[in-house]
Amino acid sequence: LGAGTTKVIHRYTHARAHGTHTYTHLHTHTHAPPHTHKQSTHEQLTRHTYIPILHTCTHTVDHAFAKATWQALVEYLQKSPITLVHGDFHAGNMLLENSKEKSDVGRIFFFDWSEAAAWEGPVDLAQMMISDIDPDVRRKHEDDLLKHYHCTLLKNGVDAKAYPLRAVRRAYAHGGLEKWVFLLAVLAGMPLPVSAIQHFHDQ
Repeated sequence: LGAGTTKVIHRYTHARAHGTHTYTHLHTHTHAPPHTHKQSTHEQLTRHTYIPILHTCTHTVDHAFAKATWQALVEYLQKSPITLVHGDFHAGNMLLENSKEKSDVGRIFFFDWSEAAAWEGPVDLAQMMISDIDPDVRRKHEDDLLKHYHCTLLKNGVDAKAYPLRAVRRAYAHGGLEKWVFLLAVLAGMPLPVSAIQHFHDQ
C-alpha cells in the first residue's frame, strides 16, 4: 500500500471504531430541517445522488474489512499473476510527449507513484477507464481494449495458458470495482465541488 492509502485506511478504521462514518461531513450538511434554510443545489444533489451510494459503499467496505485476513491475502497473491502497478492510474498523472510524426502519439510519462504496489495489472487499466472515459464509450470499446492488452502481454513473453484472456477480464472487472467502492467511501470525507461529486457518481 502507498503512504496515502495507508493514511486513509487508518482514518477510516479510527472513525468506524468511534462510531462515526466517513460520510459524516456530507451527511450533516444535507439533513437540516427545511425551515432553517433553503437547500442549495449542492445539498440537493449530494442528498439524493451521493449519500445513498456512500451508505452502500461504507457497509461494503466494512464487510470487506471484517472478512480480510493476512492469510487470505497471501493465498490470493500466491495464485494470482502479480506485477508492478501504479496505484493511481489516470490522465492527471500522465504527460504525453508531442511527436514529430503525425502517426505517432509520442511517449507517455507517468508520475506520482506514491500508491505503487505489486498487484494485478488490469487494475490500473480499470481505474483509468473509469476515471477518464465516458461510460458509454467505455462499454463500447473495453472488450477490444482488453483483447489488445492481453495480446500485448503475450507478445512480451506472458504465457497464454498461465494467464488467459478470461483472467484479464476478471482482474479488470473486480479490481476496478474494488478500487472505486473503496474510493467512494474515502471521498465522502472530502469537500468536493458538485461537478466532481456528479462525475464520480455517474462513472
